[in-house]
Formats: sequence, structure tokens, C-alpha cells
Amino acid sequence: MKLNNFKHKAVVLTAGVATLFATSCKDFLEEDLYAENSTSGLGKYEQFQSLTAPLYGGKLWAPYEQKFSWCVNEGLSGVLYNVYDQEGALFKLSIGDDNTILKEGYTGLYSGVIATANQIIDKVTRILDGLDPLPEVSTPISTEQLEEVRGEALLFRAFAHFLATEYFGNVPLILDTQKDIAEDAKIPLASRATLYKSIEKDLLQAIAALPDKPTDARRASKMSAKAVLAKLYLTMASCQSSVPGAPYLEADVAGKYQKVKELCTEIIGSGKYSLAGHDVMFAYDEQTKPSSETVFAIYCVNGEYGEGSSYQSQMGRNEAWSPGSGWGEGKGISYNLYKSFDNSDPRKKELCLYVDAGEYECRSDDKYPIAIYGKDFHGKTADGCFGVDFFSSGAMVFNNIKKFVWGVSNLDFHPGVGMSIQRRIDLIRLSDVYMMRAEAAMAMENLDVCAPTSAGLDDINAVLKAHGATELTAAIPFIEDLSSKKLSVESFTIVLDDSTTANVDVPLTETMYHNVSRYDFMQERRKEFAMEGQAWLDLKRLYYRNPLMAETFLVQMDRGVKMVAIPKASPDLLEVEAGYARKDVINALNNILADMYPEKWEKTDSPNEDPILLDNFKANNYWFLPIPASAKSGIIDEVKDFVAEVERGTYPY
Repeated sequence: MKLNNFKHKAVVLTAGVATLFATSCKDFLEEDLYAENSTSGLGKYEQFQSLTAPLYGGKLWAPYEQKFSWCVNEGLSGVLYNVYDQEGALFKLSIGDDNTILKEGYTGLYSGVIATANQIIDKVTRILDGLDPLPEVSTPISTEQLEEVRGEALLFRAFAHFLATEYFGNVPLILDTQKDIAEDAKIPLASRATLYKSIEKDLLQAIAALPDKPTDARRASKMSAKAVLAKLYLTMASCQSSVPGAPYLEADVAGKYQKVKELCTEIIGSGKYSLAGHDVMFAYDEQTKPSSETVFAIYCVNGEYGEGSSYQSQMGRNEAWSPGSGWGEGKGISYNLYKSFDNSDPRKKELCLYVDAGEYECRSDDKYPIAIYGKDFHGKTADGCFGVDFFSSGAMVFNNIKKFVWGVSNLDFHPGVGMSIQRRIDLIRLSDVYMMRAEAAMAMENLDVCAPTSAGLDDINAVLKAHGATELTAAIPFIEDLSSKKLSVESFTIVLDDSTTANVDVPLTETMYHNVSRYDFMQERRKEFAMEGQAWLDLKRLYYRNPLMAETFLVQMDRGVKMVAIPKASPDLLEVEAGYARKDVINALNNILADMYPEKWEKTDSPNEDPILLDNFKANNYWFLPIPASAKSGIIDEVKDFVAEVERGTYPY
């Protein structure tokens, strides 16, 4: 379908004129693109393969990856504390269709990935159907090779549609970018059942077409498509409640879970992948190639802004971490997640920089010498990485993001561009395959999300063991209700001077869950995949199964907590986390002390924690994000079911 509305237009691919990547080397991500509406310039297998290169690269994915992915998956889900501007609005559950980040994610999926995939599918299909000829060449491309190219495009189209419907609910299903339609034509919203049927159909065709072993290890294989299909079936099987906004009920829950187990077992048993430590998978030196866990990934190239990944700049604390930028000063792991890690868990140190973590190894160059120790976080300067007063301006849980950030060599940046680096982004890795099989086993054993089960424990422990974490020894629920474990603070012991202390009562007006460690599958996934674009999709599956427990999870996340130093605490307490408490409580305590001891304390006007707008979130059912206002001009605001048309191949859009 040829749309004038920019929301669904493909990037125009023109042979020899406009390319999406540099052509300075023969890397498949940087080859010329041959993609006119005719088949001129095409003939060799390698030339056809170059059509799909943009689908693997950063430029098409940039609008989705630069902010939307982590603002929604990490921020909206409560993994990443961040209260800045429109990014922070999502963390605070303040959502509107005018949020530009939502627009970027939506248009990136449709105008970038889906539209480009559709152009490739159309081109190859016309050749396979005999509508367009192939130029005569000495080594012509075979039907099998053409099918393989189409299979790659089908996989990416399916995955992008999957993301679109999981984020936004009822969304347009775009399968044809070539058919002419009237200038003012609009596209109806398709039901989630329609989207799921089309995604499944695309993936099954991709599995049939893709090779067991691609020509480049970064390209997709049959296993890549099977992993995405497993994720689709896992999501469909989770749809056991009639949720408002974009309802879908799975008729064969057990059957879908069984398919998940079979697909995951096949992938795990294929011998093509192996579990690896986080220190290996996420080391910067390893970010330009697949890891042993990589099942399906995209690869941002080193180039101009929008070609490479800006994640490192978004999360790096300042110039010393991210040359040219560094906007991660106020970002940190939410306290609920931070406290759930055992200090012996190496994934905690891989995820963030924190008090008493010891030395962080890194790369450096002469311009940006870096050497950080956990002890340096206590209001001290550490080689220019932190200001003198760390706690007044730093992250609120004593940490900043390390995962995918720390140790980047500044010499590897594109000249003059600090926001465009090479980076592998695993869409699905082997640990996720193990965890998906575990989730299916747990659900088949007991559909009650709060009931502990030992089913799937072996798969969970396989991941934990491989990554150096302590294995689980008891049955685990999908989600644990912390209502019986809530904490409160009734009094503080305060050091008045060098020799006297005082007990001070602090009246609390809120229930606190932030300091309670969870013991459930949801938290295990959050610990394993933090900052990898999984958390919101995980939470949505819980919502589909049990909306009430999903809302309870949001409440008990206690995501807004900030931690600050206890006033007048003894110096030794500043060397451990015990010297800190919740900011709202400390503010209340400070003002009580000012009344009790006016000669020693002054009242504070320091702002309390940012409010988390949970009631507004629930009232507007923001489990399904609003389609951006700028995109609605091309959409008929009416949901239609096209399942039968998709099955017959007669879907009109």
C-alpha cells in the first residue's frame, strides 16, 4: 500500500543514489542497497541479500532504540529510575498521546522496519510470481535464495508488528506498500487477534525459508524465527483475562504453552548456542559481533548520529563516560530492583555502579582516564567522573547504569560523534529461551500466578548458574504478593553531636515496599534482562493473565523511592548503605528535628519524591499506550477483525 501519510512510508531505497550505510567496507551492514521498484541492478544473491541489510542495522531501528525502547521497557516498567521531562513522564506513569517518545517508537516500527520489510517482500514476491524478470547473470539467484531473502523480511515484519501490538494494542496491520489507494484513504485498526494471526503466518513462512546456517553469523536463521514464534505463543497463551482496551482471549492456552516448550527445547538442543557470563556478553569488545547466546539481534554501526546506538550517551554519567554528552546522571536502577540483587550476584555489578562494589575494570585512553571504586561514591571526586557532592546531583539509589555503558573506548567513536557507537542489541538471547520454557512449564503446572511451583526451576537455575548467581532452592511463584511483607519506619536514632544521640519518632503516611526483596519469576527476569528491552513485555504477559496482580506489582514496586543520607549520621555509617534512608522520611524527620532542636537543625524545603500517577494510569488503561496523536490522521478509529482475510491471503491493506 502506498501511503502519503508519513507514519507508514518506507525509507526510499534507490540503487546508486541513496544508501543507508557507508560503503567503505564489505560488511553486509554497510553495503549498497539495490531497491528500485523494478529489478534493475539485481541478479546476484549477494545483491538481493543487501536489501535486508538495513533491517539488521541501526538506522531503521534508531527512532525505536534511541529512547522509546528503554523509556517504555525500563522506565514505564519501573526498572530504570528516571524522572526527567518526557522520559521521566513514562516512569511516573504520566502518559499522553502527545509524548514525542511514543511518536518516535511508533513511527520507527512502521515507517522504518515494517515499511522497508514490505518493499523487500513485494519485490521478491513479484519475481517469484513471474511478474518481474531477473536480469541475466553468470550465476543467477535460485528460488531457494530468493525465498531466504523474503524470509528475513517476513521475520522482521512479524517482530515489528508484534512489538507494535504489545505496546499499543489495536494497531494498523500493514502488509502491502505497493498497492495504490486514494489520497485520503485511511487504515482501520486491526484487532490483536488479527495481528497475532498475521505475525504467526509471517513467522511460519520465515521458518520454512530461512537457512539453518546463514552466510553471516549476524543474520537470522530458522532458530531466530522459532524464538520469535515462541515469544508470540507465550504471549498468546498468557491472554487468559478479558482486559479492556484491546481484548484477546486465547482458546488453547495449554496448546500454546506446549508449543513454547517444544520450540524452546529445539533451540536449546540445537547446539548452535550456549549460555555465557554477563561479563563476556556485555563487554564492549564483544558488542560488534554475536555472543554465544545471540539468537536474534540487530547491530548498530559506527557512524553519524542515528546510524549507531546512542544508548551509551543516554546512560553514561557525564563526559568522562560518554564523550560529547552523557545524560545518565539522574538515571539509576529502581530501588526495588536494586535491593532484590544479592551482593554476591555478579549481575548486580554488571548492571550498575554502587556503594562498596569494589573496583570496576574498564578501558581508557589518555584523554579520558577512568578509575572507579564503590567507595568513591561517598561525596568524593573520582577522576572527574563525579562532582564533589555526589548525593545532591547523582542517582538516587547510589548507582548509575553500567550495563552496555562502562568501558567504552572513546577512540572507537565516529569522529566528532559521541552518540553513535557500534552495539549489538539482542532481541532474543539463549537465556530468554530458557526462561520462556520455564515460564511455560510454570504456567502449565499451575495457572495461578501466585502459587509457587518447582516446574521450570531447572531452566531458571541453568541461567543463574551460567551467570554466577545463586541458584534457587525452593518453589517459586510467577509473582509474589508482598502485602504481608510491607515495611515501615517508626523511629530513627540520630547523632546530635559527638557524644549524644536521640530517638525521634517519624510519622509515616505511606506503606513502603521498596526495601523488600521479591522471590518470584518476574523479579528473576527483571534481574537477568534489566536494560535489555524486555521488562514491559514481561509485565504485559502478567497483565494478560491476571490484571489485578499486575496492578499490585506496580503498587508494590514502590518505584519512586529516593535514598539520601541520614542527617548527622556518624561518619562510619557513610561507608555503608545503612547510613541512608528514604527521602520523604528524611525530609519529615529533618523538620521534626528542627522543631525539637532549633539550635541544631533547620527546616528543609527539599522536594519530596516525584509522585507516581498510578490512579491516572489505571483510569486511562495505559497498559496499552495511546497511539501518538500525529499518527491518528492516517487511521480510522475503528477496530476491525480481519483474521479470516489474513488466513485467506485477501487482507486488503
